[in-house]
Amino acid sequence: MSIERGSREEKSAILAEVKFFSGRRLEGRRRLLRITQEQFASQVGIGVRWIREIEAGNPNARIDDHIRCAEELGLPTTYLFMLMLALENRGIGIPLHSYDHMVDLERICLQAVADYIKNSNLRRGD
Repeated sequence: MSIERGSREEKSAILAEVKFFSGRRLEGRRRLLRITQEQFASQVGIGVRWIREIEAGNPNARIDDHIRCAEELGLPTTYLFMLMLALENRGIGIPLHSYDHMVDLERICLQAVADYIKNSNLRRGD
């Protein structure tokens, strides 16, 4: 059975992948900062068991919990959305594991969008 592009199944599969990669990224960052799961759970305000589930990439974890964890660890939440875009557009060849420069990438993307809107409005005479 093939999954139709844009179908509910495809979107669910992409979101599950995002949660898996996000969980790995969150765990790596937490370990880099030498924070235990117990300490982290206390900081975020959720249970240790749920931290384990998030880090394991449980597809039942809520995306807002991933965002809360990322913010607590000082990660730009852009990585979630950039990852989602990369998974939705697999043919472009964006490496899924290169998050080190995400803050720079976020700034560049936002500037590109702002420039595009500005230039589009100028051409239309708005």
